[in-house]
Amino acid sequence: MVLPERGEKYEFTLGHLEPADHWRGAAQRLRSLGLYGAEPSAPDEGFQRALRRFQALRRLEVRGALDEPTIAALQEAHGC
Repeated sequence: MVLPERGEKYEFTLGHLEPADHWRGAAQRLRSLGLYGAEPSAPDEGFQRALRRFQALRRLEVRGALDEPTIAALQEAHGC
């Protein structure tokens, strides 16, 4: 968005998600699914709990790890 009268320019990224195989992308998807509420700068215990809860809900092995089955399930549940 450009506001020439004010000399300002803003860039927006709408709908951008980090890749699902990165913890931040997984956190974004878990947040979108209502399982995680924070926006940490690094994976925290809340992220691990949300990941374990998601794995349990999807009947995956509950490890709290962002493994291939969990990544695929996150992409399927979230739609991307």
